Amino acid sequence: YQRGDLEGAERAYEQALAGRNNDVGKVTIYSNLGTIALTRGDLDRAEALYRKAVAVHETAEGVYNLGVIALQRAARAKEADDAAGARALAGAAWQ
Repeated sequence: YQRGDLEGAERAYEQALAGRNNDVGKVTIYSNLGTIALTRGDLDRAEALYRKAVAVHETAEGVYNLGVIALQRAARAKEADDAAGARALAGAAWQ
């Protein structure tokens, strides 16, 4: 992933996910897959993967990642000149 090979990293994480993993491993894999999706701008997939990570084990990083998604959605809404939608998406973080 750090070398910029998103496809290769994604394949490796998907293969790792298919194997036997403890909760820490699952959280790490889901989070990394979410970060790849976020890097690609796929907020829906990123959110779904971050939610899976948080469902396995809620961490500060997982909650933060979901907050990043909310702020990204708000920024997109703002760019689309939808101020009310942006405030609704970002909630208190908007203010």
